[in-house]
Amino acid sequence: MMPGCPFLLAETWRVRPALHVFGHVHEAYGSEPVYWDEAQRAWERLCAARRPRARYGRLMSVFGFLRDLFDVHGWLDAARVIAYGVLGVVWAKVWGGENRGCGWMVNAACMYRNTGRLGNKPQVVVL
Repeated sequence: MMPGCPFLLAETWRVRPALHVFGHVHEAYGSEPVYWDEAQRAWERLCAARRPRARYGRLMSVFGFLRDLFDVHGWLDAARVIAYGVLGVVWAKVWGGENRGCGWMVNAACMYRNTGRLGNKPQVVVL
């Protein structure tokens, strides 16, 4: 879900669809499960913190790396991703719980990268 509009991301969090299909970013072709939980929210905060620095050069990338290394909020979000991820696996696999509140994000772009030719296969998702 990284390439895209923050308003669309907020709307998908509000609606929490079982299936969301889009297809504009050709390089991001594919499907990905999404869980509407705290691990997903923490992951998106981690990724969003890096988004403004993604367009800078290599020198700024080094400074961005150092900033990320000493960012307490980033470390807390990374710990949340790990902790909630482990709890989700334990809940589903050990205790036999059901993972509710999950869905699929499908980028159904047909064009292969920026070649101008159709080349990506259709996506099939079983709900």
